[in-house]
Amino acid sequence: MWNEDGYLDILQNIEFAIVATYREMPEICDGNVMRALEAVAEHYRAELARREPRPANLSVEERALVDGMREICDWRLGRLTPSEGAAALGEAPDPVPVDVILRCLKQIQKSVKRWNKRYGERGYLELVDQFIL
Repeated sequence: MWNEDGYLDILQNIEFAIVATYREMPEICDGNVMRALEAVAEHYRAELARREPRPANLSVEERALVDGMREICDWRLGRLTPSEGAAALGEAPDPVPVDVILRCLKQIQKSVKRWNKRYGERGYLELVDQFIL
């Protein structure tokens, strides 16, 4: 059984990328976040299956979300070098396997659905925005 408590730092890192993009593009809604999360998860599922990811028809906002989340995920996977922007992220923590990243993405998807259902179009975004500095 997976315990999210052991991965709160990874969840927070990914949510930081989401909120940073939301602050730059306040027109983003929870639906954009869901589509971007699915695109990122598809990328890593395809990697594990050794196949090409299914193409995703993403908006500009969704592409920005994907780019931010992928950078954080690749950093947590130990794949970024300082010349690729990792220097701005700080010293990389111990790398995690791809399946941990996928579990974290799934957990965030559940959160987006829950808060969107409860509070509407930007329920998730407005909630997490309060907790990310």
